[in-house]
Amino acid sequence: PYTTLFRSHSSRIKERIGKAAAVILKQYLKPNSQLGISWGTTVNAVVDAIDPEEFHETETITITQLLGALGAKDSNYDAHTVLASLQRKFRCSAVYLNAPYIVENEAIAQSFLKTKNVADGIANAKKTDVALSSVGSLDISTSSYFLAGYITTEDVLDMVQAGAVGDVCGFQIDEFGNEVCKEFRSRIIGISLEDYLNIPIRIGVAEIGRASCRER
Repeated sequence: PYTTLFRSHSSRIKERIGKAAAVILKQYLKPNSQLGISWGTTVNAVVDAIDPEEFHETETITITQLLGALGAKDSNYDAHTVLASLQRKFRCSAVYLNAPYIVENEAIAQSFLKTKNVADGIANAKKTDVALSSVGSLDISTSSYFLAGYITTEDVLDMVQAGAVGDVCGFQIDEFGNEVCKEFRSRIIGISLEDYLNIPIRIGVAEIGRASCRER
Protein backbone atom coordinates (compact mmCIF):
# COMPACT_ATOMS: atom_id res chain seq x y z
CA PRO A 1 0.00 0.00 0.00
CA TYR A 2 0.97 3.60 -0.53
CA THR A 3 -0.27 6.11 1.99
CA THR A 4 -0.13 9.84 1.27
CA LEU A 5 -0.95 12.65 3.66
CA PHE A 6 -1.85 16.04 2.23
CA ARG A 7 -1.73 19.18 4.35
CA SER A 8 -2.63 22.80 3.95
CA HIS A 9 0.06 25.43 3.56
CA SER A 10 -1.11 26.86 6.90
CA SER A 11 1.59 26.38 9.51
CA ARG A 12 -1.15 25.81 12.09
CA ILE A 13 -1.86 22.42 10.52
CA LYS A 14 1.73 21.16 10.31
CA GLU A 15 1.81 19.74 13.83
CA ARG A 16 -1.54 18.00 13.38
CA ILE A 17 -0.46 16.43 10.09
CA GLY A 18 2.79 15.27 11.68
CA LYS A 19 0.79 13.55 14.41
CA ALA A 20 -1.56 11.95 11.88
CA ALA A 21 1.36 10.57 9.89
CA ALA A 22 2.96 9.25 13.08
CA VAL A 23 -0.24 7.30 13.78
CA ILE A 24 -0.11 5.74 10.31
CA LEU A 25 3.56 4.92 10.74
CA LYS A 26 2.77 3.18 14.02
CA GLN A 27 0.34 0.87 12.19
CA TYR A 28 3.01 -0.42 9.84
CA LEU A 29 6.31 -0.18 11.71
CA LYS A 30 6.80 -3.42 13.62
CA PRO A 31 9.69 -4.74 15.76
CA ASN A 32 12.74 -5.75 13.70
CA SER A 33 11.51 -3.65 10.76
CA GLN A 34 13.72 -1.45 8.64
CA LEU A 35 12.48 2.11 8.20
CA GLY A 36 13.79 4.18 5.30
CA ILE A 37 13.44 7.96 5.43
CA SER A 38 14.22 10.86 3.14
CA TRP A 39 14.29 14.52 4.17
CA GLY A 40 12.25 17.70 4.10
CA THR A 41 10.11 19.89 6.34
CA THR A 42 7.13 17.55 6.27
CA VAL A 43 9.18 14.45 7.14
CA ASN A 44 10.76 16.44 9.95
CA ALA A 45 7.27 17.32 11.22
CA VAL A 46 6.43 13.62 11.42
CA VAL A 47 9.63 12.81 13.32
CA ASP A 48 8.91 15.68 15.74
CA ALA A 49 5.45 14.24 16.39
CA ILE A 50 6.59 10.68 17.08
CA ASP A 51 6.25 9.49 20.67
CA PRO A 52 8.57 6.47 20.97
CA GLU A 53 6.54 5.17 23.91
CA GLU A 54 3.70 4.44 21.48
CA PHE A 55 5.89 2.13 19.37
CA HIS A 56 6.95 -1.40 20.31
CA GLU A 57 10.56 -2.58 20.72
CA THR A 58 11.98 0.42 18.89
CA GLU A 59 15.53 -0.66 19.76
CA THR A 60 15.11 -3.56 17.28
CA ILE A 61 14.28 -1.20 14.40
CA THR A 62 16.91 -0.09 11.89
CA ILE A 63 16.59 3.33 10.25
CA THR A 64 18.21 3.89 6.89
CA GLN A 65 18.68 6.96 4.71
CA LEU A 66 17.08 6.64 1.26
CA LEU A 67 18.71 9.69 -0.35
CA GLY A 68 21.88 11.68 0.06
CA ALA A 69 21.94 14.74 2.29
CA LEU A 70 20.70 18.13 1.18
CA GLY A 71 23.28 20.05 3.15
CA ALA A 72 20.41 22.44 3.74
CA LYS A 73 20.87 25.97 4.95
CA ASP A 74 18.27 25.08 7.56
CA SER A 75 19.67 21.83 8.94
CA ASN A 76 16.37 21.03 10.65
CA TYR A 77 15.12 19.25 7.54
CA ASP A 78 18.39 17.80 6.22
CA ALA A 79 18.53 13.99 5.94
CA HIS A 80 21.27 13.50 8.55
CA THR A 81 19.50 15.71 11.09
CA VAL A 82 16.12 14.03 10.61
CA LEU A 83 17.70 10.55 10.78
CA ALA A 84 19.68 11.39 13.94
CA SER A 85 16.60 12.84 15.63
CA LEU A 86 14.57 9.69 15.05
CA GLN A 87 17.50 7.46 16.02
CA ARG A 88 17.69 9.24 19.39
CA LYS A 89 13.98 8.78 19.96
CA PHE A 90 13.97 5.08 19.07
CA ARG A 91 17.41 4.35 20.55
CA CYS A 92 18.06 2.09 17.61
CA SER A 93 20.71 1.56 14.95
CA ALA A 94 20.87 3.71 11.83
CA VAL A 95 22.60 3.58 8.45
CA TYR A 96 23.68 6.98 7.12
CA LEU A 97 24.30 7.77 3.47
CA ASN A 98 27.32 10.08 3.54
CA ALA A 99 26.90 11.69 0.15
CA PRO A 100 25.12 14.71 -1.33
CA TYR A 101 21.60 14.30 -2.66
CA ILE A 102 22.47 15.59 -6.12
CA VAL A 103 25.71 16.37 -7.99
CA GLU A 104 26.67 18.30 -11.11
CA ASN A 105 26.40 15.49 -13.65
CA GLU A 106 25.77 11.76 -14.12
CA ALA A 107 29.48 10.87 -14.25
CA ILE A 108 30.06 12.30 -10.77
CA ALA A 109 26.95 10.53 -9.50
CA GLN A 110 28.19 7.20 -10.82
CA SER A 111 31.55 7.76 -9.14
CA PHE A 112 29.81 8.25 -5.80
CA LEU A 113 27.61 5.20 -6.34
CA LYS A 114 30.66 3.01 -6.91
CA THR A 115 32.33 3.91 -3.62
CA LYS A 116 31.99 1.20 -0.98
CA ASN A 117 30.44 3.41 1.68
CA VAL A 118 27.71 4.72 -0.62
CA ALA A 119 27.14 1.37 -2.33
CA ASP A 120 26.72 -0.34 1.05
CA GLY A 121 24.31 2.37 2.20
CA ILE A 122 22.13 2.00 -0.88
CA ALA A 123 22.23 -1.80 -0.68
CA ASN A 124 20.93 -1.47 2.85
CA ALA A 125 18.23 0.98 1.76
CA LYS A 126 16.91 -1.63 -0.68
CA LYS A 127 16.01 -3.81 2.33
CA THR A 128 13.57 -1.20 3.62
CA ASP A 129 10.22 -2.51 4.87
CA VAL A 130 8.56 0.88 5.45
CA ALA A 131 9.48 4.16 3.77
CA LEU A 132 8.69 7.63 5.08
CA SER A 133 9.31 10.28 2.47
CA SER A 134 8.27 13.71 1.35
CA VAL A 135 6.00 14.42 -1.60
CA GLY A 136 7.24 17.86 -2.54
CA SER A 137 6.03 20.63 -4.80
CA LEU A 138 7.85 22.94 -7.19
CA ASP A 139 6.78 25.96 -5.14
CA ILE A 140 10.11 27.69 -4.53
CA SER A 141 8.87 28.98 -1.18
CA THR A 142 8.68 25.41 0.18
CA SER A 143 10.89 23.27 -2.09
CA SER A 144 13.60 21.78 0.13
CA TYR A 145 16.19 21.39 -2.60
CA PHE A 146 15.51 24.87 -3.98
CA LEU A 147 15.94 26.35 -0.51
CA ALA A 148 19.13 24.31 -0.11
CA GLY A 149 20.52 25.85 -3.32
CA TYR A 150 20.60 22.66 -5.41
CA ILE A 151 18.36 24.02 -8.17
CA THR A 152 17.71 27.49 -9.56
CA THR A 153 14.54 29.27 -10.59
CA GLU A 154 15.45 28.42 -14.19
CA ASP A 155 15.71 24.74 -13.26
CA VAL A 156 12.23 24.90 -11.75
CA LEU A 157 10.83 26.48 -14.93
CA ASP A 158 12.46 23.74 -17.04
CA MET A 159 10.89 21.07 -14.81
CA VAL A 160 7.46 22.66 -15.12
CA GLN A 161 7.82 22.80 -18.91
CA ALA A 162 8.72 19.09 -18.85
CA GLY A 163 5.42 18.40 -17.08
CA ALA A 164 6.66 18.07 -13.50
CA VAL A 165 4.23 18.99 -10.74
CA GLY A 166 6.34 17.82 -7.81
CA ASP A 167 8.52 15.02 -6.51
CA VAL A 168 8.22 11.77 -4.60
CA CYS A 169 11.28 10.92 -2.54
CA GLY A 170 13.28 13.28 -4.74
CA PHE A 171 12.03 11.99 -8.11
CA GLN A 172 10.13 14.43 -10.34
CA ILE A 173 6.65 13.29 -11.40
CA ASP A 174 3.85 14.61 -13.62
CA GLU A 175 0.18 14.93 -12.67
CA PHE A 176 -0.38 11.24 -13.46
CA GLY A 177 2.50 10.03 -11.30
CA ASN A 178 4.83 9.30 -14.20
CA GLU A 179 8.50 10.15 -13.82
CA VAL A 180 9.82 13.12 -15.79
CA CYS A 181 13.11 15.04 -15.85
CA LYS A 182 15.24 11.89 -16.05
CA GLU A 183 18.42 13.94 -16.54
CA PHE A 184 17.79 15.32 -13.07
CA ARG A 185 17.35 11.83 -11.73
CA SER A 186 20.67 10.67 -13.21
CA ARG A 187 22.46 13.14 -10.89
CA ILE A 188 20.81 11.87 -7.69
CA ILE A 189 22.71 9.85 -5.07
CA GLY A 190 20.34 7.42 -3.44
CA ILE A 191 17.91 4.60 -3.92
CA SER A 192 16.57 4.24 -7.47
CA LEU A 193 12.93 4.91 -8.26
CA GLU A 194 12.47 1.24 -9.15
CA ASP A 195 13.85 0.12 -5.78
CA TYR A 196 11.75 2.73 -4.01
CA LEU A 197 8.60 1.38 -5.65
CA ASN A 198 9.56 -2.12 -4.50
CA ILE A 199 9.39 -1.08 -0.83
CA PRO A 200 6.29 -2.86 0.57
CA ILE A 201 4.93 0.12 2.56
CA ARG A 202 5.49 3.69 1.37
CA ILE A 203 4.19 6.63 3.39
CA GLY A 204 4.40 10.01 1.67
CA VAL A 205 3.78 13.35 3.36
CA ALA A 206 2.84 16.27 1.14
CA GLU A 207 1.84 19.92 1.19
CA ILE A 208 -1.02 21.03 -1.05
CA GLY A 209 -3.95 23.34 -0.80
CA ARG A 210 -6.14 21.31 1.53
CA ALA A 211 -5.68 18.65 4.15
CA SER A 212 -6.81 15.09 3.53
CA CYS A 213 -5.58 11.56 3.90
CA ARG A 214 -5.82 8.54 1.64
CA GLU A 215 -4.34 5.08 1.44
CA ARG A 216 -4.02 2.65 -1.43
